[in-house]
Amino acid sequence: MEHRNNPSRVRSRLNGLKHAIAPALIVAIAFALLWQLNQKKAVELRTLESASVGDSVMKGLHSYRDTLKPGVSLHASLLKTDISVQQIASLLGELGNVLDLKKLLPGESYELITDGQDSLRMLRYRKAPGEVFVVEPAEEGLTVFQENIPLTKVVRKIDGTLDVSLYDAVCASGGDAELAVMLSDIFAWDVDFFTDPRKGDKFTLIVEQYMRGGSPRGYARILAASYRGEEISKDAYAYRVSDGKSGYFDSEGKSLRRAFLRSPLNYRRISSYFSNARYHPILKRYRPHHGIDYAARYGTPVVTIGDGVVEYAGWKGGFGRFVSIRHNSTFTSTYGHLSGFGKGVRHGTRVAQGRVIGYVGSSGLSTGPHLDFRLSQGGTFINPLRLAPPPLASVPAVEMAAFDRHKGLLIQAMSSIPASQTMDFAEFESKFFPDTLQSNLAMSN
Repeated sequence: MEHRNNPSRVRSRLNGLKHAIAPALIVAIAFALLWQLNQKKAVELRTLESASVGDSVMKGLHSYRDTLKPGVSLHASLLKTDISVQQIASLLGELGNVLDLKKLLPGESYELITDGQDSLRMLRYRKAPGEVFVVEPAEEGLTVFQENIPLTKVVRKIDGTLDVSLYDAVCASGGDAELAVMLSDIFAWDVDFFTDPRKGDKFTLIVEQYMRGGSPRGYARILAASYRGEEISKDAYAYRVSDGKSGYFDSEGKSLRRAFLRSPLNYRRISSYFSNARYHPILKRYRPHHGIDYAARYGTPVVTIGDGVVEYAGWKGGFGRFVSIRHNSTFTSTYGHLSGFGKGVRHGTRVAQGRVIGYVGSSGLSTGPHLDFRLSQGGTFINPLRLAPPPLASVPAVEMAAFDRHKGLLIQAMSSIPASQTMDFAEFESKFFPDTLQSNLAMSN
């Protein structure tokens, strides 16, 4: 017993056993780690082979798609994804080698793919159909290159009838969300598509579309649009005047662009109208309400109705978070009860029409999320719903004959091309437009 339990003998045997087992244990662990690594690589390989970039969440990968909004930078948009601030900085640094990040435009889109572990696999930034830039990991850091995407351009005619909404009608007619936005933007100064359209309203479009291998790859522009309803009758024709500026003009050659938008946000309903004696739900008394209350979801983006300079951005008593914008020597617009301000919106900031200047909230004296919007003319509040701002420009009188001819040929195309038919752009150009007008048809966007 003493021999067996001798401490020195026990330690000696344990040390011997340890030295004998250690090499075998190390080998076993190494084989286990190698097997796990190979399995992980095999799974990743299968994942990548089976993944589709069109999926919002792929096997082991995550795909994020977004479109730049007015007043929102690519950096701010990427902050909504799951990659780190450091990765965003590296990504933008690499993309900045081929693009001027200060000149990225609203409407441009991107797709970000990560591996679900907050690691970048690829960024595809689309400036225009056929102009796509890719950033992806390399042996050291990141690399950027431009994809070579051969595209063809076709012309389509699209007819639609509203039932529920403009978006649904455009999609049901063979278009998509991008085309619905393009159409609503053309008529944004005259038609409020949240209140004006009625069931049964009809539209006809002649659209330039990019194709790749028989699949659509975005739109170049709408060449002509007609909208007809009980209360609305509007036409739009793309045209470039002699000074090189392009735009949309009505049948009389007047620009469809106005000094002010019809409304500063996408709203559910108008909860309170312009009044000299409105009963205040919190103060419990009648007092003037010289503005329009737009009920909308909390956080809905609010845009400036026109170009201008921010006079005030901060807390303003019962208005809560408040923005005031001076458009010129005559008009000033204000936006109250905001939940927050747009990026860079502060006193002295110059803003362009459509820029996000804040978000719907319920700050100040408010019973729920809405926007208090007001417009003053010469220091006196006016009813925004009754304002009819003049167009910013018209076709010069000396060019009206050329414009009328251009318009007539587009009308002919709209009436003679069958609905949903697709024509090669060159065929469309030679069939409907003589050589003298092709330069205007091919005008830049």
